[in-house]
Order: sequence, then structure tokens, then C-alpha cells
Amino acid sequence: YWMFYPFNGPARVVVCPLDVGIICSAHELVENGRHYGDWEHVTLRLLNRNQNLVAVYMSRHDKGQWISRNHFNSALQLVDDHPVVFAGKYSHALYPSVYDQFIYHIRDAGIAVIKNYDTTGYGIGFPTAIYHEIIQSDIPGLTINEKPWLPFEGRWGRHEYVLDILWIPTGVFTSPIPYPQERLESGPTGLILKSDFNYGDAFDWFWYPSID
Repeated sequence: YWMFYPFNGPARVVVCPLDVGIICSAHELVENGRHYGDWEHVTLRLLNRNQNLVAVYMSRHDKGQWISRNHFNSALQLVDDHPVVFAGKYSHALYPSVYDQFIYHIRDAGIAVIKNYDTTGYGIGFPTAIYHEIIQSDIPGLTINEKPWLPFEGRWGRHEYVLDILWIPTGVFTSPIPYPQERLESGPTGLILKSDFNYGDAFDWFWYPSID
């Protein structure tokens, strides 16, 4: 299942001063990290012989995570045999659960460590079992009307980064940390260029450990 989001909002970071360690503060940046146009996808792996669901893959920024059937209804909730996947607020990265999701360590600013994170929660559900359209298939005799945007090989939108200033309490004084410099970058490539589109297993996207 491929989902296109026309706009991503600003990023969130958590800042932990080095001298006090456990005292961290969360910040939603004003504009930093927002970008226009983003693809996310959920891949369902089924056994051909019985059509049983055996694994679910969720895209997450430039990588993602597999969860196997051994962890269905524990690591990943299923309702009527359909996996329930949560999209991060603003980022749209996909997760199997609800809480703050840490993404990666961004930088050590000398007086503080900055980490990027997403937040997920229960919102309005989107039932893909009802609302979907087949855009590619190898099933003999199945007619697919190719969409005019599908062969597009360019960039969908652009990334936009601006300079944000974080005021970080470090116990007895407050210090500014610039994050990061202003720049513009290209958005994600066309869907047809992604290996996931043709192979569906996101082999090149492994980052989080696969839950077997």
C-alpha cells in the first residue's frame, strides 16, 4: 500500500544537556524539517498457498521495519486480520504503536545532545481495505489502467530547512543552539524509481532490527 502525503510539517527534537543528563526538553521546531510531497508504504507478505499474512513492513523516513507473525497482536495490533499502523504527526513515518518514537541522534552541540523524534496517536482511521486502487500487478488477465503520474521520474516537491534557535536550559544558565542552517533540497523521487515498488520487500531499507 503506497500513500502520498502532499505536505509534512515541522520536525520535533528532544534536547538533553550534557551536564544534567536526564533533564531533557522537547521542542517542536517552527518550520525546520517541513517538506512538500512524501511517499510512505506498508508491505504485506502473504503465503501463496493459504493467503495467510506472515509479515508486515512499515516505511520510516529513509528506512523501515519488518514485523513477523510471531509478534502480531503484541508488537503489532491486528483488527479482523488487518494490521493497524500509525503515521507520525507531521512526518507520516509509519509505526506499529502509539507513543513518542525516537528516530536518530542528530548532533552533539557541545553543551547538549539533540535527537529527532516522531509522535504517534489515535486519530481518524483510514481503511485501506475499502479505499485503495491497484496500480500494478503481474496477475494474468487483470487489466490495470496505468495512472499518468506513475511513470513520473522526477522529484515530488522539495525539502525545506530553515534556521531554528533552541534555547536550552543547562541547570544554571540558558544557552542558544542553532539548528541547523537554512537550505533547500529535492523531494522524494517518483514512485516507479523505488525498488519497493517492484519487489515489495524493502530489502534496501533495513535499519531497525527485524522482529522475527
